[in-house]
Amino acid sequence: AALPPGRYVIEPRSAGNLWFSESAILNGRDTLATGVNIGRENIGGLAVTLTSVQAQLSGAVTDNAGKAVAGAHVVYLRKDGAWMAGSAGLPGPEVGFQRTSRSGLYELRLNAGTYLVAAVVGEFPQNWGGVAFLRSMAPGATEVKVSRGVPVRLPLIARAVGK
Repeated sequence: AALPPGRYVIEPRSAGNLWFSESAILNGRDTLATGVNIGRENIGGLAVTLTSVQAQLSGAVTDNAGKAVAGAHVVYLRKDGAWMAGSAGLPGPEVGFQRTSRSGLYELRLNAGTYLVAAVVGEFPQNWGGVAFLRSMAPGATEVKVSRGVPVRLPLIARAVGK
């Protein structure tokens, strides 16, 4: 009520990360990654959903010969998310990456939803969070739907960055 006008991202935090923001619905639109404009929008109907359990996505990353790939980047993009317009906070609930372990394994904790996931090797460009680079990841990515508290295994085959 006493906030100055501006764009605010809804990101409740708890001690010890016991609660996670799953959505922030305003007028039928999830504003979790994009934020809301205080002073320009009526936010009286904002509904924030918190959960203590996130979705779990894990698997092994291999090359075309089936050999484990250590240090690959496992990139996740929320399908139809705000990142497509360049307005997602990076890394964040919609976009990010994790490196694989020495044995080629990864484990992501995500908000429930549908994601595009890809494993890539090579150096990321400095502007890896830019819309053009993120869109270049989408065509070779695997679409996967994850639900709160339901572990999903997704094996991935690594490809070179930019291909």
